[in-house]
Amino acid sequence: MLTFSVLMISQPVPQKDRLNELLNRISLGDMAAFESLYRETSVGVYSFALSILKNKEDAEDITHDVYLSIYKSANLYKRNDNPLSWIMTITKNFCYKKKNKDKRSCEITEVSQVDYSDLISSDNKILLNECLNNLTDEERQIVVLHIVAGFSHKEISAILSLPYSTVRSKYARAL
Repeated sequence: MLTFSVLMISQPVPQKDRLNELLNRISLGDMAAFESLYRETSVGVYSFALSILKNKEDAEDITHDVYLSIYKSANLYKRNDNPLSWIMTITKNFCYKKKNKDKRSCEITEVSQVDYSDLISSDNKILLNECLNNLTDEERQIVVLHIVAGFSHKEISAILSLPYSTVRSKYARAL
């Protein structure tokens, strides 16, 4: 049942060549390309940030910061890399920086505050939150990256710096 609910919020995974082209155009200052990149990847970025931070407002802030960073550093992107992995790595780094900053200032967020309401219908919200709240942080990130953002287990392994077999077993356990 979790798979069905999460699939309702997914967006098509953009093609690598298309994203490479957009990033190249962004590095040249093309705002239309930047807007296209945002439209094609923002649900995955926001969902991944939300799975890490468990706070809607923080995830929105991080998503904003990620796209500002992409705009500023698009010229540093190496065309041979996977553009979606590059974007998610930026997202992960911003999220962990935020979490470490919050930890130092003693702000603790409850797992029950995760709110995917703007990504799914209200009928599925309760079920999805209940299912996701039963997962560990790592399992939740793996599920969101695979189902919502469309990453393969191998790509998730690279993004989260986990062994491939660990990603697959945690994904299976989470489902």
